Amino acid sequence: MRRRLLIGLGLLAVAAAVTAVAASGRAAKTPPAIGGFYAGKAVTYILTDVSQAKDAKGLSKATGYPVIYVPKLNRVPESALARLYLFTNGVKGPNPFGFQANVLDSVPGSPKYSPLWRVYAVAWKAGATPKLLKSEAAVLGAQRAGDVTVKRQPLVKNSPVLPS
Repeated sequence: MRRRLLIGLGLLAVAAAVTAVAASGRAAKTPPAIGGFYAGKAVTYILTDVSQAKDAKGLSKATGYPVIYVPKLNRVPESALARLYLFTNGVKGPNPFGFQANVLDSVPGSPKYSPLWRVYAVAWKAGATPKLLKSEAAVLGAQRAGDVTVKRQPLVKNSPVLPS
């Protein structure tokens, strides 16, 4: 009888804790799936952490998910980072600036892949005709042609690519 009472009280405590977490909204928060491109194909990734406080705030607002500011991401060696190309103008689309989806330089299984991304801002130059770019090769080709500028940003993102 005493053992049943202890088990019952333990289960009641667990149920109360689960209810409290659910009521706080934390249980319902999952990182949103974000669309991007790699080598001409659509990919999906999540965003959980970033290296800059202002970006954490802005991305939290844009995604509806609490993106965490992690200053230690600023100390990750460049050799451990993959590249993410973020468009700041051009073709309209779903990125936080309202332009085309981001382009990634690698995915799981490729030698350069890391879930930690150095962000490179891509901007179409005046007079260039913006078009959808779906690969790193296309971004770098547009840069060589003088159509876009590509600038390394201080932002590092923790954004693992999801299996397709």
